Amino acid sequence: MLRQAILRYRHCDRVLFTCTPEAARRCRSVLAARVSAKSLMTLNIQGPGADKLRAEGCSGACSRDTPRVEPAELVEFMKAIPAWHLSADKTVITRTFTAKNFMAAIRFFNKLAEVAEAEGHHPDIHLRNFREVEINLSTHVVGGLTRPDFAMAAKLDMLEVEYSPKWAKEEAERLAAAAGGVGGDGEAMSVEMEASAP
Repeated sequence: MLRQAILRYRHCDRVLFTCTPEAARRCRSVLAARVSAKSLMTLNIQGPGADKLRAEGCSGACSRDTPRVEPAELVEFMKAIPAWHLSADKTVITRTFTAKNFMAAIRFFNKLAEVAEAEGHHPDIHLRNFREVEINLSTHVVGGLTRPDFAMAAKLDMLEVEYSPKWAKEEAERLAAAAGGVGGDGEAMSVEMEASAP
C-alpha cells in the first residue's frame, strides 16, 4: 500500500519521498483534489546555479557593449538550465513546451510575453502544431548569447503552464536520464513537477 501511494504521488507530479502509510493516505487525498481540478504545472527543472541566474535582472542589460558569454561560462550556464538546447553555432538557446491544448498554449504564450516585457528582454516565441510553444533566446544586438539570455531562460522555466500530461511525464524522465540526476559539479539537479490549483 505504501509503495503504491508513493508511486501515485510521483505520478501526480511530485518528487519521490518516503512517509508513513497514514501520511501517504493524506497526500493521496490532497493530490486527488488538486488533480481533479484544472491544474497548472511548473516543470521545475534546475541545475546548479539556476537560482543565481533567476535572481539576475535582464532589464537594460542588453546593448552593443554587453559581452557575449565565454565558452567556459557557456558550459556552466547550460548545466543550470538543462531543459534548454544550444544551437550548433552556439548563438541561440531553445526550449519547447507542449501544452495540453491550443488555449493552454495561448495562455502560456501570453505569460511569456508578460515576463519578457517586464524584463525588457524579448525572446523569439513561436506557436507550432497548435499547442507547442517554442522559445528561442539570443541577444540580437550582439548576435549571440549573453548572460541575460540565461537569466531569462531560468525565469521562464518557473512559469506555470497546463501541460499535456504525457509530454510532462516524458520530459521529466528525459531530463533526469540525460543528467543522471546530477549536475556537472556533482550537485544534485532538481527535476520536479509541481501541481497547483488555479
